[in-house]
Amino acid sequence: MLPLSRTLPIPIALAFLAPSELGFRPAKGSTWTKTFTRSSEMHLEEFLVEMQGAPVPSQYLPEMEITITDAFELIVVDRYHELAAGRPRRLSRKYVEIATSATSTSEVAMAGMTPETEDLEAEGTSGLAGREVEFVWDEARGEYEARWAGNEGGGDELLAELGEDLDLRALLPGGEVAQGDSWTVPAETFAEVLYPGGELGIELEGDPIDHLDPDYEELTFSGEATLRLGKIEEGVAAIEIEGEIEHRGEMEGDLSHVPVVDGAATQVDTVRYALEGVLEWDVAAGMARSLAVEARVTVASVTSKDEDDPQYEHRLVFRGRTSFAMRCRAGE
Repeated sequence: MLPLSRTLPIPIALAFLAPSELGFRPAKGSTWTKTFTRSSEMHLEEFLVEMQGAPVPSQYLPEMEITITDAFELIVVDRYHELAAGRPRRLSRKYVEIATSATSTSEVAMAGMTPETEDLEAEGTSGLAGREVEFVWDEARGEYEARWAGNEGGGDELLAELGEDLDLRALLPGGEVAQGDSWTVPAETFAEVLYPGGELGIELEGDPIDHLDPDYEELTFSGEATLRLGKIEEGVAAIEIEGEIEHRGEMEGDLSHVPVVDGAATQVDTVRYALEGVLEWDVAAGMARSLAVEARVTVASVTSKDEDDPQYEHRLVFRGRTSFAMRCRAGE
């Protein structure tokens, strides 16, 4: 008797693969091009100030309209030289393109005064662009070592905090699943998917736009994304994504623009994502084919000074959307 896979059309046979087949297993020596894009647009919707624990009436506050946009693109070519169970043992990665851009448009007015407008623009890239890095699994330390490929050298600081996993394999289930089953991914892991590649050493040129590069002293994550295995058609598994993740960052605040308060302050940013998306996984190739995620985003930024009189706090709340996409194809 022939095996079942020999008696059924290929797409139907794939639908009956054992759950363990939904895994990461590119061919040794294969090359894959991966393109990541992300874009966001945020609008200021709330501006509140408290002095001595009491809210300041809105007529004494400036009226502000602020819109912030940003865009990001990362293109890499990965070659898998050696493989281990569920991960590369050695891969080389060429950073073809790394680019980011942002704009900030604001209008600020006090009662009876002419509004002041400000338009800011910034663009950035990285010294990694056009260079090649090897990631080698260190079994003793349980982590990857990043090093320049071939005779490349210099700029070793660019290697310090690179992320190896651009395969989205962190989104796969840890055990067996069948169609309709679901599993969860913690917030920190999913955030690394939305902001891929680790610290890419991007240097910005143009106007300073604070939100692009916050210098958090502490960053914590909460929430999770839920993934559910949907249909497997023509060898591609559709994995549905939804959930809420949040990160909270704390750093030194800036009160230089507040005329009645000075001195040290603390800024706390809370960023919440409500996620919806689909991951397409090529079952036969053992690789992601695409990922598309839309997120409703709320950013609450609170700056406070509590040590001395007068006590002061202001709160800015932005709302908007972030779109993220990844495409993966065989070859360069």
